[in-house]
Amino acid sequence: MTREARYRLWKLVPWPVKLLTLGVLVNRAGGFVVVFLALILAARGFPVWQIGVALALVGGFGIAGAAVGGAVAVRLGPRLTIVYSTGGCAIFTALLAIRSSFAVTAAILSVISLFNRAYMPASAAIVGRLAPPDQQAPMFAFYQLAVNLGTAGGALVAGFVLARSLTVLLLIDAATTAVFTLASLYLPDDRPVRVADAGGETGRRRGGVLRDYRYMTLCVAFGLIALVYGQRSGVLPLVMKAHHYNLELIGELLSANAIAVVLFELPLATLIRRRPAWLPLAIGAGLICGGYAIYVFGVTLPTIFAGVGLWTIGEMFVTPFSSATASAMAPDGSASAYQGMLQVVRTAGLTGGPAIGVFAYAAGQQVPWWGCAAAGAGAIAIFASILRPRHRASRIDPAADIERVPR
Repeated sequence: MTREARYRLWKLVPWPVKLLTLGVLVNRAGGFVVVFLALILAARGFPVWQIGVALALVGGFGIAGAAVGGAVAVRLGPRLTIVYSTGGCAIFTALLAIRSSFAVTAAILSVISLFNRAYMPASAAIVGRLAPPDQQAPMFAFYQLAVNLGTAGGALVAGFVLARSLTVLLLIDAATTAVFTLASLYLPDDRPVRVADAGGETGRRRGGVLRDYRYMTLCVAFGLIALVYGQRSGVLPLVMKAHHYNLELIGELLSANAIAVVLFELPLATLIRRRPAWLPLAIGAGLICGGYAIYVFGVTLPTIFAGVGLWTIGEMFVTPFSSATASAMAPDGSASAYQGMLQVVRTAGLTGGPAIGVFAYAAGQQVPWWGCAAAGAGAIAIFASILRPRHRASRIDPAADIERVPR
């Protein structure tokens, strides 16, 4: 992407999206608790089994947070949801700096995880509502760029601070989250739309996201992709260890993945923004799942590098267009609920996928990879059947093939 193209995109970004993106960047740069949870608990002297319990609780409450955040935002509006969730997260993160028993610590961590996921559907709803129709995918890629940069920078800062003071680490986390809360106060006051009172009521409006069978079917595909993607922290390191590869290699490859996504996701989304939504989603599903299915041919250095390259490119296709699709399919006043459901299936796939992959590997060394291939085929079939246009798609709106509800 040239400098001129970057400048044009920046000019197109509405100021609330810029403010929201900046807040997310600051928040993620200081978001240490979830990323370094195991190390934080170990530094407190908790045994391994308690650390495992805490990790399970954090994962479960994270899934619940995405669902609750989406539902709350429908009633309170995205702005207040972000303010309350990030403010609560800041308060409980500060409380975590006080040394407590395991029960109290686990309870605080569960609440932090709940709040930490609750703001994400509301943030995505704001991006989707304010982005121009032909810039939905680039806007979500722009937003995701802040998430990735903040996460990468936060990891570097956390490693330095954690070695010196756990209390300071937690207080920095609380402070950056509080900055995000203050920034959110200046977002537009978006009073929620009462869906039941909106004109032209449909079955989707009356039943909510769970009754939108087309969208819920898409969520199955998104969940399958997330489940496969989660193998990067599940069966893949296990298999590499079994083949006597240095585990530092997987860390280096994951770092290369993060750098590539930061550098190329936004330009790619801008380049293909006018394509019908089903096409980049299907391509991304094929690349991500194919990047793991390739290991049926053996776990060698060429297949390892090829696999990581494939699912890295696939991630760039899927991430912005999945959020744009959720925004496009949501009726008036329901964008947060639709984004929340997307976050639920993503989180469930990423947290449950590693365990499922390990169990599949125990059943047979080739089973996980064939399972990834099957998941990819299923996801592609869903995207093609649900989103593929039955008429000539507009060249302006990347989601023109999606059934839209008037806004």
